Amino acid sequence: MANVAIVTGASRGIGRAVAEALHIDGFELLTASRSAVDVPAERWTHVVADLGTSDGLEALLGHPLAGRASVLVNNVGHIQAVGGVAAESTDAVRATFDTNVFGPIEACRRLAPKIAAQGAGSIVNLSSIYGPISPAPAVLSYAASKAALAAVTQSLALELAGQGVRVNAVLPGNIDTDMTRGGGEEYVGQVVGRTPLGRLGRTQDITHAVRFLIDASFVTGHLLVVDGGISLVGG
Repeated sequence: MANVAIVTGASRGIGRAVAEALHIDGFELLTASRSAVDVPAERWTHVVADLGTSDGLEALLGHPLAGRASVLVNNVGHIQAVGGVAAESTDAVRATFDTNVFGPIEACRRLAPKIAAQGAGSIVNLSSIYGPISPAPAVLSYAASKAALAAVTQSLALELAGQGVRVNAVLPGNIDTDMTRGGGEEYVGQVVGRTPLGRLGRTQDITHAVRFLIDASFVTGHLLVVDGGISLVGG
């Protein structure tokens, strides 16, 4: 019986790339996103769920496959408000934290005992350089939520180590996804110009990092920056 990996936000971009890689690695997948997606017929189950809501979390975390999980990748996340503090209404801040922080915390709370019951396992959270390392005034609540998720990662790493559950995070920089491209060509050009490696990251760059952290049996509480060096020059 194949090990089960859960990947959230798996309809496109980083989440889809990670899910496809783990499927190739032999995991049976349980994935979730707010939209339906085509998946291979075998060893991959997808649920349509908004993980910023209690009903959506229950649809994923209450699924029978969740009880067999040895890996959890908390990738789901979104930007609710753009434009600095003036754009950050109370509703926008709450919606951001519901999806980017409270959902992953609930997933960890519910699934950590199940992962421990497998004998050992791994949780990988997708944070960001924006918040934990570099400021991002234009997306204030997004950056704050990603900083919170990084803090959650390290706290849980300490708490769960004795249960055989390792908890780490990947902190991407600017990756070639719809989220980054949504900033427009001028923004993308500026970002590439500031990045020491001279390009946007690829989803495969993040996939490699996630795979490493899943397999790295003596690594926990680590925040792995994958950003082409841009945080070294201020992000």
